Amino acid sequence: MGCSASKAQQSAPASPRANPAPASAKAGSPSSAKSLRRSRSDDLAEVPNLRPVVSASKYNELTASFKASAGKCPLEDAHQARFTQVEMLGTGAYGIVNRVINKESGREFADKKLKVPKKKNADGEEEEPLWFADLQSEVAIWETLRNPGVLELKENVQTERYVHLITEMMHGGELCDHLKRFQGPGGVELARSVAAQIASAIRFMHLECKVSHGDIKPANILCHDSTNLGHLGCIKLADFGSAQRFTTSGVPQFTRDGVGTLDYYAPELCECMIGRAKLAASGALDSADGADVAELPKYSEAVDIWAFGCSMYELFHGAPPFLSEETRKDDQKLVRCILTGSVSFPEQSFGAVPEEAKEFILRLVESDVQSRVAADELMQQSWIDVPEVRDMLSSA
Repeated sequence: MGCSASKAQQSAPASPRANPAPASAKAGSPSSAKSLRRSRSDDLAEVPNLRPVVSASKYNELTASFKASAGKCPLEDAHQARFTQVEMLGTGAYGIVNRVINKESGREFADKKLKVPKKKNADGEEEEPLWFADLQSEVAIWETLRNPGVLELKENVQTERYVHLITEMMHGGELCDHLKRFQGPGGVELARSVAAQIASAIRFMHLECKVSHGDIKPANILCHDSTNLGHLGCIKLADFGSAQRFTTSGVPQFTRDGVGTLDYYAPELCECMIGRAKLAASGALDSADGADVAELPKYSEAVDIWAFGCSMYELFHGAPPFLSEETRKDDQKLVRCILTGSVSFPEQSFGAVPEEAKEFILRLVESDVQSRVAADELMQQSWIDVPEVRDMLSSA
């Protein structure tokens, strides 16, 4: 399940908006970064990802709950009547992911069915769980992203007790399921095609949509068909729970921490995390006006470029550049390496990788944000700016 060589499945906790815990408990300096090993949302730990993770007890519990609602929820029954359930793909804390077939069109899709338990407040009114607002924000951004390199959200259906996210069906699993293919014969050319598809999707999100993904990693890159990874439309960015909108390209404006996955954190995101921890320790984040939040180090959408570089490094090496046996067990050391270390290319992993590809990675994981490749420069990088890649992308 996921990237066995890294902690890719371990994402940061939810934003303060989605899970209002004390800032000191969420943020984390290097010494408190252990919290980043938790999933982005404890409530939705595995639901957002199409992974074959099945818990028999959880499945039975949720299935019983779903069946109990039959006949009592006309909107839900109407939705279910449109599809034939083929198989279950995964399960999480509040839902099930099924492969379904639309009865009218005969087309297959993935249906993430999320249970939305409602509780009554002090006034006796029903309220959605805290994570529901975060899910709505994710969907609102996701619905605007229409591109061959982005997993398509076909429908967002809310019934009496559930939310259904209907997406295109991806049969090839996650990119990190195929790492060995990039480390053998033909791996470099395959990596070039994959890199071009990811770069094109990032360029679209940053320049046309003004959206930062926030959690790019091989586990969040899905494959339409595992046999044709180098074909346009086979590689797609997924999981937009950490996505944020921005107004001006390249201008640091984000202060939200607790997003993404620490292994792929850019230096400026680490600095924001540390700055928030310091303010939390001083009690500044608990102040009524929150004025000291303006003192937090900010970051921009350039964190996506860094994470992209880490992901490309992982294709060849099997792990992100700063993850080692030592840092795997100590997040404080990992943060220190990200802030002060340099990227090396071990001969065993990169002996057959051309210098042009290494230079491409180095330009993506440039610590100086101003020197890092920007979205409008991605497709002009010499390693991927070649006729076969241009022909592939022009076939869209």
